[in-house]
Amino acid sequence: MDDEYLFVRMNATKALRKIANKADVNALVAPLHNEDSNVRIYAAKALGKIRNKSAVNPLIDILDDEYSSVSWDVIEVLE
Repeated sequence: MDDEYLFVRMNATKALRKIANKADVNALVAPLHNEDSNVRIYAAKALGKIRNKSAVNPLIDILDDEYSSVSWDVIEVLE
């Protein structure tokens, strides 16, 4: 998730979303603060798929993201 290339970060986050399980929560919290909004969106959606209570606070923390698309996706995930 810390790769210098955006494409690698995005694909890693997408892959975790597809195979998401409760053990992946910690791996998906850091990308919520990635510089790229797409990575943040993929991480939020993956955390939503996992439906683990420990992901709620990290998701709430990014509700005021500078990009409204991130905020809206987080709202959908939290519903």
